[in-house]
Order: sequence, then structure tokens, then C-alpha cells
Amino acid sequence: MLRRFKKTTLHNESFLNKLPSDILLDIFSHLSKSDCLTCMSVCRSCSKGWIQCIGSHVRRVIFNFFHNERHIHAIAKKLIANQCHQVEYLEFTHCTIPDHVALLRILSRLPQLTELKFESHFNNLPFLHVMHACPRLIRFTYTSTIFAYQDGLYSEEPKIKKPGLPKHLEFTHLKYLCLDAIMDKQARLHPILQKSPNLRYLICTNATTPRGLAPCVTSYDTTIVNLDDLPRWCPNLAYFETNTGRPLGCQDAWHDHLERPKSHHQGLQYFLTKDGQGYTPDTIAAYLRKNEETLQYLNLGRYYGYEVANSPLVHRVNWTTAFHTLSFQQLHTLICDDILTDSDSLAALLRKCPKLEKLILSSALLIVFNLPQMLEGLNHLKRLELSNLHLRYDNNQTIIHQFHSLNASGTRIEYVRLWDVHELTDELLQGFTQLRTLKVLDARANGTVVQTIDR
Repeated sequence: MLRRFKKTTLHNESFLNKLPSDILLDIFSHLSKSDCLTCMSVCRSCSKGWIQCIGSHVRRVIFNFFHNERHIHAIAKKLIANQCHQVEYLEFTHCTIPDHVALLRILSRLPQLTELKFESHFNNLPFLHVMHACPRLIRFTYTSTIFAYQDGLYSEEPKIKKPGLPKHLEFTHLKYLCLDAIMDKQARLHPILQKSPNLRYLICTNATTPRGLAPCVTSYDTTIVNLDDLPRWCPNLAYFETNTGRPLGCQDAWHDHLERPKSHHQGLQYFLTKDGQGYTPDTIAAYLRKNEETLQYLNLGRYYGYEVANSPLVHRVNWTTAFHTLSFQQLHTLICDDILTDSDSLAALLRKCPKLEKLILSSALLIVFNLPQMLEGLNHLKRLELSNLHLRYDNNQTIIHQFHSLNASGTRIEYVRLWDVHELTDELLQGFTQLRTLKVLDARANGTVVQTIDR
């Protein structure tokens, strides 16, 4: 009796394995991800039944939180054994893969791979070898962990026991490249850019190094890209972000770039950077002037590297002269985050941005700006965000009268955010409410909501 019971149990356990894979796939397609994982954990037979569904139809594979490299390789072998040769997207998030030869072996078995992503990765990678192993690669993303700021961690390509790279190597399919790590850009990134003539989107940032720890990283001035050679290497760039960390504003810029209708203009359209580490206002301005006819989005900030947040003004670089030399006929968004300038220079720049729709100004130095002067002539402006600013007004006119003048000039402002603006008076708030097109007013002082209007 016991033998018969055991035999019956074994027969029931193998039931899933006897179903055709297309039927199993149809069953699992009606379940959520968590339900599928629950089914797989019932017994080994159920787990094998799930593996049976994996085949040439698989297009996306994601590894999350794998710190045992053997498990990654075991799963990869099963995928390949089940004819998963059509995978187009492969992602490793919070994974540890120190064996680079084994990784390259996996990648070489996925000939259709077009997107490869390493998020919050714990190991340095041989970027050139990885890209060479994926000849159809279009998008490549690498971001280090938040604590990967040790000096020298990314200084060189890891040495691997594998034949050398071809002499005339090119990544002709590569359109999107994101390398977010504190590394010697001249040694690690420049060789990739020189081999990527069709690159459209370049994000080369310095990870989220905790503020104040940057001075601990020697050779920190090598983390910038050569702006003189870049146009020659990658003449088709449309989106370029460099010398920044990973703030949310940069993510907003990327999403804005994806959502907006594609422009017919050739040339750089989105540029995000911070001054410091070899990037001076004059250096950046010279690069901007080469792209001022096509640029649509500009985000300028100050890099928190060798200087502390409250460093004296004498140690700060000044954008006053550079702003007077710039003109952007296509610019729709301008963000200035804690850069040193004055009201007159900023107003001069804004007058040469006739299509500006979004203006964000933030200053930890409490620089005084003339608000009516800044807004004069910005007839396309829809969104205005100000924080940590001192404002001043024309003493010969009341604030209300100045806002009536904005109405008369045809202002289109719909959204206004005023956070920690030091002249946040009732008269100023009343002035903004006089704008006919205003829909949202968000005013806060020291984190306290002063007034919110949502029409």
C-alpha cells in the first residue's frame, strides 16, 4: 500500500512536466509575477514545469539581487540550454559578477542582444570587451553602487585572460550609452566614444558620491569628458549629460526628451552639466555656442567636489560674463542650480531665449534677482520655479502694477512655485494671482505651506 501511494504521488508530481509547453505558458500567462513565484516554490516538479515554458520566445531577462555568481551562471546555462537565443534585453540589478570571462561567455551566446544594463553594480567591468561581445548592442547602461567612490576602483579596464580586441573595433549600432561611476573618463570612456560614431544619447556621470567625500578621491579632475574632441567622435549627439551626480532633475530631463516630439533639427538638443573639476563657465560656454542653434534644454549647476556647500564667494566661478555671450533661439527649458551670477546677466540671457517655456532658479547663496526684469519678454513661459532667492522690484511701481504689465504683454505663466523666497509677502502672492493664465501657485517658507492655489 505504501509503495502504491508513493508511486501515485510521484506520478502526480510529474503531471506538469507532461503538459505541452504552450499549454503551460498559457496557464502561467494568467498569473501575476508573485503568483508564478508561489507556484514555482510548491515543489521541484512545479519549478521544472516553469523552466519548461522557457524557450526561443523569451526576449527579456532580469537578474535582481544575485550576490552568488554561481547562481547567475547556472540560470544562464539553463536559458541557453532551452534555446533562449532571441533575448534582446538583459539586466543585472544589485548583482556581483567578478568572473568577467564567464560573463563574456554568456553574452556571446546571446547574438540578438540589443540592450544591456548593469544597475547598482558591485564590480568593475571590461566595457570594451563587453560591448565587443554584443555586436548588435544599441543601449548600454552601467551604474555603480552608491558607495563605489574608492579611489582607483574604475581607473583601468580589468585584465582578463582572453584574446585581445580587434584593431579596428567599432560599435556602429550603439545609440545610447550611460556610464555612471567615478572613473578616469579619458582612460575608460574616450576609447568607447572614439568607436561609437552613431551615438545619440550620452550620460557620463560621477555616481552619487556623498557630499564632502569627493576630496578623498584623487585624480578627480579626470572624471570629465573632453568637450573639444567629442563633436568629432560623436557628431550625432542629441542628449549629453556630464559631470553630474544622479539628481532627479536629470531623470526629468531624460523623460522630457522621450516625451517631446522628435525634432527635425540635427545637433545637440539636451545638455546637463555642472561647473567644476576642469569645467569652467568659459569652457562650457564655448561648447554651448557651438550648439546654440539647436539646444532646447539646458541644466547648469555647481559640482560639490573640492568645495564645501558654504564656501566663500571668492572661491566660486562666475557665470556673469559667459551669460552675456550666449543666445538660444530654440531653448524651451533653462535650469540654473546654485551657480554664481547676477540679475542683469541672467536677464540678458533670458532676453535671448524667446521660446523659453520653463525656468527654474535655485541659489544657496541668496543672490538678489529683479523678478519683473527676468520675466520681461518671456511670452512663452508657462512654468516658473524659484527657491532660495532674494527678489527686488522697481521702486517706482507697485508689485500689483508690475504683474498687470505682465498680463498686458501676453504672459502665459500657468505654474509658479516659490520655495524659501525671502521676499515672500502678501503683496507678491496677490500679484501672482492677478495673472490671468495662472493655474497653480505653490508658495512655501521654511518647509511650511504659505499659500497654494489650484484653479
